[in-house]
Amino acid sequence: MEVLQPTAISKMVQSKYDLSLFTCTYDGTTRFTVRCRLLQIK
Repeated sequence: MEVLQPTAISKMVQSKYDLSLFTCTYDGTTRFTVRCRLLQIK
């Protein structure tokens, strides 16, 4: 999980994660980010 500034666009779109979910914080000043990786079970 990360908290990103609204101007951190490159951090939002360029990552090594398979899935990134973004939403604004309650006051709208930052973005709360959850990042996930796909795991393969053998």
